[in-house]
Amino acid sequence: MVVKDKKQDALLKEYIEFLREHPVEAAYKLLGVKLVPHQRIMVKEAWDTKFVCWILGRGMGKTYMLAVMGILRAMLFPEEKVVIVGPSFRQSQLIFAEMEKILRHSAFFQQSLSKPPLHHANGFSMYFNNDSWVKAIPLGADGSTLRGLRATLILVDETAKVSDTIINSVILPFAATVRNPTAKYFGDLEDDMENSVIFASSAYYQFNHLYAKFLSWRELVLEGDPDYSLQRYNYLDAPEGFADMKMVEYYRKNFTEEQFDMEILAKFPTDSKGFYPSSLLHSCTEKGIVPVLTPREGCLYVLGVDPARQDDRFAMTVVEVGPHEMQVANCCAYENISFPEMVNRIDELDNIYDFTNINLDAGGGGLAIRDLLRTERLSRGQDGKLRKKMPYLVVDDKDTEGWNGRRHIHLVAFGSPSVNEMNFSLKKNFEDKLLKFPSQPTLKPKEYNEAAEVALTEISALRNELETIQTDPTQHGYLKFYAPGTLKKDRYSSLLLANFGANVIVGERLESEYAKVSELPSGFWLPESRGI
Repeated sequence: MVVKDKKQDALLKEYIEFLREHPVEAAYKLLGVKLVPHQRIMVKEAWDTKFVCWILGRGMGKTYMLAVMGILRAMLFPEEKVVIVGPSFRQSQLIFAEMEKILRHSAFFQQSLSKPPLHHANGFSMYFNNDSWVKAIPLGADGSTLRGLRATLILVDETAKVSDTIINSVILPFAATVRNPTAKYFGDLEDDMENSVIFASSAYYQFNHLYAKFLSWRELVLEGDPDYSLQRYNYLDAPEGFADMKMVEYYRKNFTEEQFDMEILAKFPTDSKGFYPSSLLHSCTEKGIVPVLTPREGCLYVLGVDPARQDDRFAMTVVEVGPHEMQVANCCAYENISFPEMVNRIDELDNIYDFTNINLDAGGGGLAIRDLLRTERLSRGQDGKLRKKMPYLVVDDKDTEGWNGRRHIHLVAFGSPSVNEMNFSLKKNFEDKLLKFPSQPTLKPKEYNEAAEVALTEISALRNELETIQTDPTQHGYLKFYAPGTLKKDRYSSLLLANFGANVIVGERLESEYAKVSELPSGFWLPESRGI
């Protein structure tokens, strides 16, 4: 009986060694995963390579392949430590969720776990019987959640959207930790897999750090450096039937040429060709600036509201006006909500920011929202209690002259002259670096939490809308501003309105400064510009 057990153990060990050397076969035998040719190449190239970069078009299975790689490494090698990170915790969760889908259909995978997957606010995790684990974690404000956490494999999803500072100062040094420092000295090389990092991403514009990485790694691969692997695939590289051709055609018809190149063809465009170039918006996205979820002393807050027209979203953008510059503080968008619900959302934000002015599109339901705002109503505060909200009235509205209420609503009519003026004003603020976007936070960890992550996701969507805005000349000498195809531009419209309101505040400040100067004795110099 003992002899039989030894023979079985020897056969099992031999089989495990076979699977370790043949990861494509392991994917099929252990997980029931059948890989198509380009996916087989990806796995084989990445299996024993230290630095891996995948540039994949939409539908090529980026999330799925990261999940497969993480599972196989954890199952086949003891004490494997797999960390999943992305530009947001939600992005990391997508890979973890893909792992859980595979788990439901694989008995071997299920039996390899020591306990069911765990979901916590600070990370999702799987623990294996061989002392391996997989963790999907948020990067945190400065990558601090990674510091001190050992890993043998790091999966970095949507690399283009992860701060280059965090990649270089946190992720890469973190991956350099040797899994068994004494193994080489004692000749114990049974489990001699390299620690490795897999960077996976859609393509992005050439000014992004991912393109520089792509070029440098391509040179290293062409020179034959075994530590580097670079793979780039789009739907044309997949076997017939693998890609969803309806999705490809939808992108071709409804998205910009640059978006199609990046998302579908895995190409790196030089820049977007719309009214707001991506490079311009990138230059206004400053490291260290975070979403503002709690008002800051000395700052004023402006709200832009784009009411929901038919088939549109209800969108709001908050702009903070500080002593020297402005920034996009928050953004949110909702679908299929009623006018009373819209007013509730406005009140909820106003309870936080105490807006100096609210700028409301007069069309598309704006007048209905105005009518609801000018009535006394109940609003739930941050403490959860309902309180009476005073009427909010339109500035210089003769119909409500003498009414009791807070008069700080600006109704804005979207005609060709006003739309042109607001767009050129917004672009000028970007060019002068007076209006800035928050980036993936790298400072002030206490300000980074789930709510900040949601705000960053919405602000990122706002930037994406800005990049798509195209223009056509009209017969009256103005420009028509539009999003091509079926793309939405509701967040963009709400930013136009918020920026308009912020400029009003800045103008009032300048008038006040010049009024003070006019009262000075002759010979006094004008005060220096405050950057506004």
